Amino acid sequence: MGNNAAAVPNDEGFKDFHEVAAFPDAEALVGVTIAKRWELVELLAKSPQDSGGIFGVGYRAHDLKDGVDRFVKVVDYRRKLEDPIRLVELLQEARFEVAAHKACLRMTKVVRMVDHGMLTFRKTEDDALYSFLCLVQELGDGDIKTHVDYMPNQGVPWKLWVLREVALAARQMENANLAHNDIKPSNVIRFESKDVRRPVKLGDVGRIVTKAGGGPHDQKEWAGDPRHKPIEVLYGWYEPEWTNRSTAADAYMLGNLICFLFVGASLTERIVSSLPAQYQPGKNLMYRDVLDVVRHTWNTVLAEQVLPNLPGEIREKLGNIIRWLTEPDPVVRGEPSARRAGTIGLDRIASHLERLALQAQMQERLQRKAS
Repeated sequence: MGNNAAAVPNDEGFKDFHEVAAFPDAEALVGVTIAKRWELVELLAKSPQDSGGIFGVGYRAHDLKDGVDRFVKVVDYRRKLEDPIRLVELLQEARFEVAAHKACLRMTKVVRMVDHGMLTFRKTEDDALYSFLCLVQELGDGDIKTHVDYMPNQGVPWKLWVLREVALAARQMENANLAHNDIKPSNVIRFESKDVRRPVKLGDVGRIVTKAGGGPHDQKEWAGDPRHKPIEVLYGWYEPEWTNRSTAADAYMLGNLICFLFVGASLTERIVSSLPAQYQPGKNLMYRDVLDVVRHTWNTVLAEQVLPNLPGEIREKLGNIIRWLTEPDPVVRGEPSARRAGTIGLDRIASHLERLALQAQMQERLQRKAS
């Protein structure tokens, strides 16, 4: 995993054993205390911060050591599958997800893993064993989807601050030779804070891709949610150079996230639905052959459906950022001056978004005073 972690972790984390009369289901662990520290207190019907990677059951857990609530992902990979080949693949993915979390431990803008290990139950009757993998993580306050007001002029500073934090998270991954490739609203996690900005972090690193090429998702056409593919991936286009393929994909998804927060819709969906039928994905077309048509449609969608819905006082500058991030050609996608220097410029994008957030905050204050 680049220079920051091996593809397989060197240690297996904690090993916790419980004597039971019968093996419990993964969904029936409320009341169990893991490693004498994390008491599982609530089953989360659908995890608010873990929608990808290996499948698992989410719990809210109380940390008996420091009193802080945590999120625990419990993975029951053995009971769900009878295919031994797929089971081996899932075991590899589970180990990789742990390694991915370890690679991100120092990233301040990415949801952090607190610990991991095996929770094993032993039957008192016959000493049979059954184990679950547990990933203990920071617990957020849900993702941003349920907190967004899609009116363009509502919550503008907060939206811009969220985008700034996601840009920094993607940049931290880029610095570690990783790419998230699953940036979407459900993976942007809110955290409790007295600060009105309410900090957010990028969650769910189970599908990251690595520049070193040692991860289970590195050779896939697309590792993340298929509904959020960058436009070039819809056509099966594969850029051989890492930055143009993976970091550029993160940039595109950040641009798409801007459209989601301010317009309430996916830019990709609007582009595809606006393309002439003969040029839409799925027609066995080479992306380079239709790139001019896609760019024309992209320009039209931005001009007619996106830019008019951006807040007037920041419309031009935010529109430029969307253009930089969602440019249909991944080879030139990114902040222009940074692109000329051979990078995407996510750090510069973050700086632009921060300045816009401060500008919008000042504008709100002036409006309140005027009223």
